[in-house]
Formats: sequence, structure tokens, C-alpha cells
Amino acid sequence: MGIIAIRKKMGRGMKYLFGGFLVVFAVGIFMGFGGGGGRGPGPRGSRLAAEGPAVMATVEGRKISRNAFYGRYVAYRGGRTIRALGKMRDVKLNILEQMVHQVLIARAAKAENIEVKEEDVNAALTADVDRWIQGQYPSKSKLAAYLKNEGMTIEELRGRIRGSFAGTRDYNQIVSIQKLQAKVSAGVKLSEKAVKESYRERKVQLILVRPEGSPLPSSPAIDTPAPTPLTGAEDKAARKRADDIVKRLRAGADFGEVAEEESAEPRSAAQGGDVQYHRRASLDESLVATYLAQWPWYIPVSRPERVNLAVYRAARTLEKAIFEGKIGEVSAPIRTDWGYVIVRVPEAKNNVPEDFDERKEQYKRSVEDEARRASWARYYYGKLRANAEIDVQDAELQAYLALQEGDKEKAYTLLKKAVAVSKAGSEDDPGDAVQNFELGRLAEALEKDEEAVSHYKAAAETSGAAHDVHIALGKLYGKLGKKAYALLELRAASDAADTKLYENVAVHEELQTLYAEMGKDILSDEQREWVDDFRAEEMRRLERLRAGS
Repeated sequence: MGIIAIRKKMGRGMKYLFGGFLVVFAVGIFMGFGGGGGRGPGPRGSRLAAEGPAVMATVEGRKISRNAFYGRYVAYRGGRTIRALGKMRDVKLNILEQMVHQVLIARAAKAENIEVKEEDVNAALTADVDRWIQGQYPSKSKLAAYLKNEGMTIEELRGRIRGSFAGTRDYNQIVSIQKLQAKVSAGVKLSEKAVKESYRERKVQLILVRPEGSPLPSSPAIDTPAPTPLTGAEDKAARKRADDIVKRLRAGADFGEVAEEESAEPRSAAQGGDVQYHRRASLDESLVATYLAQWPWYIPVSRPERVNLAVYRAARTLEKAIFEGKIGEVSAPIRTDWGYVIVRVPEAKNNVPEDFDERKEQYKRSVEDEARRASWARYYYGKLRANAEIDVQDAELQAYLALQEGDKEKAYTLLKKAVAVSKAGSEDDPGDAVQNFELGRLAEALEKDEEAVSHYKAAAETSGAAHDVHIALGKLYGKLGKKAYALLELRAASDAADTKLYENVAVHEELQTLYAEMGKDILSDEQREWVDDFRAEEMRRLERLRAGS
């Protein structure tokens, strides 16, 4: 694959690296990751680690081993059955992002001569313990009741938590990151005038333009990842549409009406393109996701706090259009990895808090904290990540990166190679379920429906209770006119999502719709009853909790 600039290749799944999230991400325990230990899913997870190249990737010449990578993957799974294969591509890319991040931060801390002392480590560990106890037992009475019930003292509780934290978190790295972050943002000081200026807000209207017939999902039920970037003919088609829309708007067409008619972003389109008022998180930069978090097509549905480099770049580009454009002016089409965005700012206001004079120091601290986080974002994204070089050697990860660039054919070829490696040495093993699921989705996108069926079936055989593969296969069978097979797969999806969990509500809602479209009203009603029963149980549970409080 060769050396590639990380800003071009690394994709979704980047953890939002500010404040407290930064430390958690850096030590590799985001979403339950450990240092490679913990319970694994059994022989399957162990065998995966031994297949393919010994090195998954290199970051600035430093190797990321296959064993270390899959140690984290196994730790994430922790013996659990994967219920939604659609999440796992992002999980694997996120693991790669974590490991890249650790290399970059370690190099930066060394370059900045960051020194970590034993007393710094002890202080950080103690602070973590205190925060955990405060979060679990916000009142002294609840803490006292717990200690009495467990028959332990507060010091014994502290010791137990301290031992757990010390065994799972690299506090040397935590402290080095904290010190590096403090050093990077140390020069942020704002005047009272600058703090007041930071409260200027602009109302945002937007239209997202994608090729006709490729809207974003309005309510992704099975944790659907954001769509791949537009490339080639798709990109040209979207640009032409965007140019035509801008001409209409500048000729006097109503922005709200055009947004409802043309925008591929369902949430804002339903509101005539309105997003809401936004202010700059600092004087010169946007704090990533300050406003982009409002637009779900930018953030993976499963973890909306995760932000990647592409999102950061889009945030910066859109921020310029929003905060530097003229009031009432329709912007030129702005290219992002998800389509073209047309922005209009109909009005602005200065929203300085009414009690600013009485609490100016508090507001000053808050705005300066935002500015420090933004300065860290500029340092990390603009310097460390943007200039980093990565050589990804694993075929599966190469495929996912190619997919993020919109090269479906290349991704398909690479994933087939990855599956061939996964099932090598065992005729009975149809390959990794995640890889086959992604192959199925790609085959569908490439209009290779029979191949898609084969890949989905292979994924279903090895995934156990992954409801999304059964839904995908059921939809495909329906498309191919094989109604009986479709019904069997949808029933399998319903069974796989039968556990009373919030995440399964969306599954049964989608199944309700699919059954209704097939004219199976009784089955559709069964799904609706499942959802109604679950919500009723949750209401009763909440009422019991309120009564107990």
C-alpha cells in the first residue's frame, strides 16, 4: 500500500480527544479496551491474531503488531456475541486510531521533554479514584450505606479501586498527556472584550447535496455507518446538483423550501434547512463537534462523541463559511467527504449572558477552557496527525480505508483477500464474520447480488446472533423475489434481538416496517407489541426507581 498521509487515509472512529476523554482514549481503554488481556471469544479470536502479516501497520516507522492489535479486539469482545456486525468495521478502525494516537503522543511528549515523576502518577491515580467514588456515590449517605452493606471502610474501598485502576491504566502515559496538553495550551489568555466577542452567535441553514437517489438514512436502525465519500462520477453529479441549487437560491428561491426538497440530511431538511444558532467555541477556531454534533451524518451512529480527522477538516471549512460569510449570503458549494454543503446565515446576535458582569471571572474561565481545548485540537490534528505517515499492511484495514475513499471495487478485492487469509487452514471455516458482512454490503453496492447472498450467509454462519446480517440477507432475498427465505431471515433477526435491551428497540421497529411492506401484518404487529411491551416495562421500572428515591 505504501506510505500514506494519515490525514488522507485514516477514517471514522477517531475518539474525541479533548478534556477527560483524551486521557481515556490515550491509554487504550476506550469502549472497554485493555492492554491485550481479558477474556477473549475463544479459539476464533486467538487464531485471527496469528493470520496475515505479523505487522498490521507502521506509524512513523514504529510497528503495530498483529498480536497487539487483536489483543485489543479480543478485549473489546470479551467473550460477547456480536449482535451488530455493522459496528465492527468502526471498532477495528478505532483500535488502529488508538494505537496510532499512542505512538504520536509518545513521540510528541518525548520531543517536548515531558518528565513524569512518581508523585505525578500518584496524584493522577488518586484523582481518578476520587472522581469514580464521587460519580458512583454523589451523596455521603449513599456512600455510607454502600460501605455498611459491604462491610468495608472508605480506605478499603479506595484501595480496591486504586488497585483496579493501576492494573488497567498506564498512568505514566496519562500524566505525560496531561502535561503535554497543558504545555500546548499554556499561552491561552483572553481579555474581557475577547470573552464577550466569543458569545456572538450565527443562525445556520444548510443543504447537504448528494447524487440523486443516494440520501442519508433518516433513522439508521442497525447502527448504519455514515456513507462512504463521493468519488468520480458520483462526486461530479453531486457538484453539478449543488451548483444548480446555488443558482436557484441566488436567483431568489426560498432556502427553506429548497432544503426540504433537495437536502439529503433528513433532520435539518425537515426544518427547512435550519440547524440552530452557533457560536465559535474560541476566537479563531471551532471546537470540533460544537455544531457538527447536531448533524448526525457526520458522526458514526453508534458513538456520536467520536470524531475523526475528516470531521475536523469539515468543521474548519464549514466554520469559515458560517462565521466569515455575509449575513443572508448563500455560500458556494463546500466539498466534504459526505457530499456538498450549501450554507446560509440568515441572522446573527450577540448572546452575552445577562449576568456577565457579576460572574465575569467564571465566564472567562469557561471560554478560556474552550480556547485551550481548541488549541490542543489544532496541535493534535493540525500538526501531529496531519503530518503523520502510516503504512497499513493488513488487507482488511486496507479495504476499509479504500472504502472510506469511495473505491468500492478496490475494497471488495482487498476484503476477499482478507477472507481467504482468515479461512486458510480450515475448509469448514467460512472466514471472519465481519469481513464477510462487509463483503456482502459491498457486493450489493456493486450489484453483485448472488455474491452478496453468499457472503451474508457465510457471515451469518459464524456470527451467531448478529441481527443486522439477518436483516441484510432478508432484504436482499426480498429484492430477489425469494419471499420465503426473506421471512426466515427476518425471523432469525427478531430472535437474535429478543433480549430486552434499548439497542434492540430499533431492530424491532425496522422489522415492523419490513413485515408491513411485505403484507405480513400479523408479524408486523408482533414487532410493534415487542416494542410496546419493552417501553411499558421501562416506564414501570422508572416509576419504581422514582418511588424508591
